[in-house]
Order: sequence, then C-alpha cells, then structure tokens
Amino acid sequence: FGIMHDITDRKRMEQTLIRSERHHVASELSAGMCHNLNNILSGISGPALMLQRVTRDSESLHDIEAIISSSKRAADLVHQLSVSVRGQSGEKSYSINLNEAIEQTLQLTQTRWESQPAAQEIDIDILVELGEVPSIRGTEPGIQEMIANLIFNAVDAMPKGGEIRVQTQIEDDFIRLSFRDTGIGMDEETRRRGFEPFFT
Repeated sequence: FGIMHDITDRKRMEQTLIRSERHHVASELSAGMCHNLNNILSGISGPALMLQRVTRDSESLHDIEAIISSSKRAADLVHQLSVSVRGQSGEKSYSINLNEAIEQTLQLTQTRWESQPAAQEIDIDILVELGEVPSIRGTEPGIQEMIANLIFNAVDAMPKGGEIRVQTQIEDDFIRLSFRDTGIGMDEETRRRGFEPFFT
C-alpha cells in the first residue's frame, strides 16, 4: 500500500516565496546603491560643469560635454532604478523617434562594442537596417537603456567576435524592433531565469 500527495501547489508557493525574498534583498541593495551613485555622479557632473564655463579649447569642450551628457544619462538611469524599486511609476512618457534613439545609443556605447573588443583583436560588426517607422511613446532613458542592454548582452555572447543586426520595421500595424547576434546563445538555466530582476 502507498499514499500519494500532490505537492505541486506547495512547490509553486515555495518558488514564489524564494523569488519574493530575492526581490526584497535586491531592492534593499538597489536603494543603497542609488544613494551612493547619486553622490558619485554629483562629484563628476559638478566639476565638469565648472570646466565647461572656463574652457575655451573646442576639443576639450567636446569631451567635457560628453562627460556631462553621460553623467546626466547615468543620473536618469539611477532615478529610474530608484522608482522601479519603490514600485511606482514617476516617469511620464512622450513621443520618441525610435530610429534616432538607436543611432544615439550606438554612438554612446561604441567604446563597448567596437573600441574595447578591437583592443583585444576582436571584430564585432553592427549592421543597422532602420525602416520608416512612426514615433513611439516612452522615456528616452528607458528606451536607450533597453537598447544598450541588448547591445551589451550581444557583445558578451560573442567572446570571439561576430555580428549584431539591428532592424526596425512596420509589421501588422505594429513597430517591430529586432536584435540578432551570432553569439553562443543562452543555456537552459539562463533562459529559465532570464526575467528575474538583476539576475544578469
């Protein structure tokens, strides 16, 4: 004789509790990290703004403006992280040209996908095929962060180099943004946990 118990619901509840605890810990870490990052960014943007006022050399001004622009974008991302940790949406969406956002993000991330790999004799090519698409609703930091993450993930998946293809097009009355790379892909464990906050 034997007795069988269906423990599916119990296992599902255990997994839910584990995910909830992980999210709580990640939230606590994120809150502290946001505070420290804001202090660091103030130490970067403040002196850069002062240098911008007194510098007359055009080449130096170009570099200073890049520092200010990058620190502003980083501050926006820190704010976005802080908002997501609190579970509130404080950002208002507005009209964004997706193709322009892609081109700007490619330029901002060029060091990561071109310069750094090239220094290690690794070739990564990005092929861009941008169709005529209407504007979308969103926030510029949010859209750029999404695109940058896709680029960085693709680069990490191609340790020996390869190709990234970025494409926008209209498909069935929707705007389709697609990223394809020739990298190694994800194993089953990574695929299973891919949507967990802060997993990778």
